[in-house]
Amino acid sequence: MNEWVAYTGDPDLQDGRVLSVNWRRESLEVEVEGGSGAQVLTLTFHQVAEVGTERPVGMQIAGLSEVRSPEGSRGFIFLNWDDGDGRALEVWASSFSVKRRPKS
Repeated sequence: MNEWVAYTGDPDLQDGRVLSVNWRRESLEVEVEGGSGAQVLTLTFHQVAEVGTERPVGMQIAGLSEVRSPEGSRGFIFLNWDDGDGRALEVWASSFSVKRRPKS
């Protein structure tokens, strides 16, 4: 069973909305409109091993949670505000970085 590690990432992820999900070779980019509505966050996940998705674009997120598998792999789960919505995004990767830009 996976072990919860922490909520992680930029605080503006809370109440944010997934705008896009794009593969970039061995990385995955997820664009999120920040919960403040003032910026767009681009999360780049590095050395991606596995991705689980179910219509993630448009999902309103409560936050980003990090989990660790018994083998030590890192997982990042975008927590959906609406449990009945069915949208999901889970990324297993070595790390991630965040870039911010003003919303245009």
